[in-house]
Amino acid sequence: MGLFFGIPIFFLLSCGYFAFEHTNLEVTRTVMRLPCTDMSAKKTLRAIVVSDLHNNRYGKQNERLLLEIKKRKPQLILIPGDMVVNEKKSNQIALAFLEKLSEFGVPIYYSMGNHESKFQKQAPQAFAAYREKIRALGIRFLDNECVLEEHGIHIRGLTLPLTYYKKFAKTPKLTRKDVENLLGAASDGSELLLAHNPVFFETYAAWGANVVISGHLHGGIARLPFLGGLISPQGKLFPRYDAGKYSFKNAQLYVSRGLGTHTIPVRLFNRPELAEIVFTRCGKTRERVLKR
Repeated sequence: MGLFFGIPIFFLLSCGYFAFEHTNLEVTRTVMRLPCTDMSAKKTLRAIVVSDLHNNRYGKQNERLLLEIKKRKPQLILIPGDMVVNEKKSNQIALAFLEKLSEFGVPIYYSMGNHESKFQKQAPQAFAAYREKIRALGIRFLDNECVLEEHGIHIRGLTLPLTYYKKFAKTPKLTRKDVENLLGAASDGSELLLAHNPVFFETYAAWGANVVISGHLHGGIARLPFLGGLISPQGKLFPRYDAGKYSFKNAQLYVSRGLGTHTIPVRLFNRPELAEIVFTRCGKTRERVLKR
């Protein structure tokens, strides 16, 4: 009798928890260093990372997400790709959100993810219209392009060919020269790289990136104690760079767990993340998690 009632109760509780995971943001705060060049060592720069929305909604017209961003008073907004779900789904949710975001009057930098690349490949005219609408909002859409930001930071958006996103296949090698062929040579100043796929962090560092902002892995879909993310979108178990902050030589990487899902609409112990990053010059780093 206990089993008869226990199974449906467990099922209902599981459904409730999955719904909670999908709809309840976790806001994280991380401090990262940039080279001591153009900014004072005491000066900071606050950025918000919006990654992997995948046409998801947080309240009507994403009002809850927009409110969380506005409360943090960012000086930069960084979008390392996958706001849409290729061309098969409507991009109106992403466009409506970006339009509201642009009204904050904050510089916004948006780089390509694999879903933007799929969108471009499958429907080039529709993608061109999407891109132009974004640029008309004043958002800098960086497709292997660079902007020298007013605080002296070179912000570049890396677009990798789709071959680097193949599922259940051996990951092709990406070399420093490959990155240079796409982006040009790194500068002597601060290099902030928006690179959707974090797998190649060491190569980005070898190219000359000081800070890399990525997404793509959705935190590994499910997060297990002591093990981290379970699986990458390419089917690799326990991916190395699944979520949070990493360092390699003089470079730092932040991987957002993202805000949406696709294909497998599940998040387990892996709430959607809105990341606040405070950039400093020469200072010590520390981080904490801010929960709603």
